Amino acid sequence: MKTHYDLIVIGAGPAGLMAAKTAAEKGLDVLLIEIKKNISIVKRTCCASFYLESDYMSETNQFEEGKLIFPKNGFTVNYSGSYWPITEKYGFSPEGHKWHMVRFESEDYSKDSPLSLVLDKGALLEGLLGEAKKLGVTFMNGTKATKIENTEQGARVEIYTEGRYLQKEGKKAIIADGVNSHMVECLGLNKNRKVKGSRCMFLEYVLEDTDVPYPNAVLNFFGKKICKFGNILLWPNHEGLSRILAFNTIEFSKETKYPASTIDYFMNQSPFASWFKRAKVIEKTAGSLIPLEAIAEPCLGNILAISDAAAFIEVENQGAMMCGFQAGNAVFDELKGSDGFKNYVDWWKRSFEFNNPELLKGMAAIPAFSLGGFSDNDVDYLFSLIDGEDLFGTCSQYKSAAAIWIAIDKHSERIKKENPAVAAKVDAVMDLIS
Repeated sequence: MKTHYDLIVIGAGPAGLMAAKTAAEKGLDVLLIEIKKNISIVKRTCCASFYLESDYMSETNQFEEGKLIFPKNGFTVNYSGSYWPITEKYGFSPEGHKWHMVRFESEDYSKDSPLSLVLDKGALLEGLLGEAKKLGVTFMNGTKATKIENTEQGARVEIYTEGRYLQKEGKKAIIADGVNSHMVECLGLNKNRKVKGSRCMFLEYVLEDTDVPYPNAVLNFFGKKICKFGNILLWPNHEGLSRILAFNTIEFSKETKYPASTIDYFMNQSPFASWFKRAKVIEKTAGSLIPLEAIAEPCLGNILAISDAAAFIEVENQGAMMCGFQAGNAVFDELKGSDGFKNYVDWWKRSFEFNNPELLKGMAAIPAFSLGGFSDNDVDYLFSLIDGEDLFGTCSQYKSAAAIWIAIDKHSERIKKENPAVAAKVDAVMDLIS
């Protein structure tokens, strides 16, 4: 059995597949290791979005039938799966007041222009894997990477497959095994990473026969009357079927419940229960994570950590493919004697918002409605002030929450006159994000 390769990639998600494919296109001999037996069966909750916002993650993605286009990074991904457009975002208060986001960043886009597309992630992964195999990538599925270390000649990876431990040697290695990576921990790159929040549990149901009146929207919900035990998002999947996502953290409530309780309450007892009288659950996915700050220098010796393995929470599917493309090229450059890893790190630092301390301030606005002392009546009042307005639609989790508070703050004089106590809370949030 072969033991030596130019490159070993750990993890066959969008990042690892793209890294393996890109390196193989450059003529490198690549081994791709994946713990799952069938990567097209996705059991971990994933938004599966392809964002079309200008200059998001320093890229302005484009879509043509059968192609996901990354013009600034300079590559295209073939995609033959189904997709569903997202054209707007809403946030609902307990009594049904709402904020509304649409895309109108320039004259090139109408309000009906999609903010994003929801993809079939299984189809995306299968397509990338098929292309990688055609290029000669050796794929070991059902195989667990247990250890990784630098050597004088490159990198050594210990794997467990078919009941035995084996060692594989590579001139270089890429870690792409996802958030809270075991390989990153093994390499010691987590040593100085700070925890940025609490462990989060999440659960998603795919439903059929719902009566959700917003088929092309991401819906956010706020207030204890709706989200009694945790946070709720509602959005379509790649076929337009409704998805309910519940995510809970310890800080959300002293009465900590599992996400299933959050979804059960929302579907059966919340003000929006009428949308789900006929609903049937046809699929469930789940997961958990500990939010660690991003790794500023995600490489050590001959090993490069990419995508969610080095990120603050996640880089989304398109960010993962960008990381894989850049990493595959970085390894090729390294083996040719250039500073490929340095160039990758420079690209990594300038491309993702979580590496920008100013944008990270926007994260403080995300839990503000639940953790900032706002009652359901407060949320109803604040949302009523911006109900009917069209806010700038952004896919960025760092910018979108801040955009809502900025819209609310435009009514600050009225809030101070009508509700001084709420005004003080709003000022406290604005101090965090300004």
